[in-house]
Amino acid sequence: MQDILNQIRELLNQGFQEICLTGVDICSYNTDEINFSKLTATILTQIPELPSLQFGSLDPAAIDDDFIKLVKEYKNIHPHFHLSIQSGDNMVLKRMKRRHTREDVISLCHKIRAIRPEATFGADFICGFPTETDEQFQNTIKLVHDAGINKLHVFPYSERSGTPAALMPQVPVEIRRERARLLRQEGESTDE
Repeated sequence: MQDILNQIRELLNQGFQEICLTGVDICSYNTDEINFSKLTATILTQIPELPSLQFGSLDPAAIDDDFIKLVKEYKNIHPHFHLSIQSGDNMVLKRMKRRHTREDVISLCHKIRAIRPEATFGADFICGFPTETDEQFQNTIKLVHDAGINKLHVFPYSERSGTPAALMPQVPVEIRRERARLLRQEGESTDE
């Protein structure tokens, strides 16, 4: 914790105005005494002069009510939240071993917008995960609208040998690419 606080102070002393906490699974930050929400609260209380605190790759399943209270209380939390969603279909999410559902994502976005109406959301999505049907892909497009996500990072699925997904029936590469193109296009239309 002290290393994090020292690094932020050093960056502020160098003139940086925005700090972004990010990582592969940043919301799972957890020591014996402190979790992600407590880490965020400690930064905000110990460094009140911090102009802007941002977050990258937030796991929707790991965002707790304590974090949402901080978003409400601290206006120096930047109101853009980038979520690691991956899919808008519950069966695909289950196969990906994600800990959230599409309903969790929609609820989270609505909760944050209720306390910070200016909030915007970005998200990571993978198109063409093994076994993904056209209907399941359409659920992802629908989620973008239902949750009001307007900054999309979209990738076609790519196999990684040795993973459980590599053993599943694969979606043809051309379909993955086309779905990624369509989802990017959808994201552009919601960003207008």
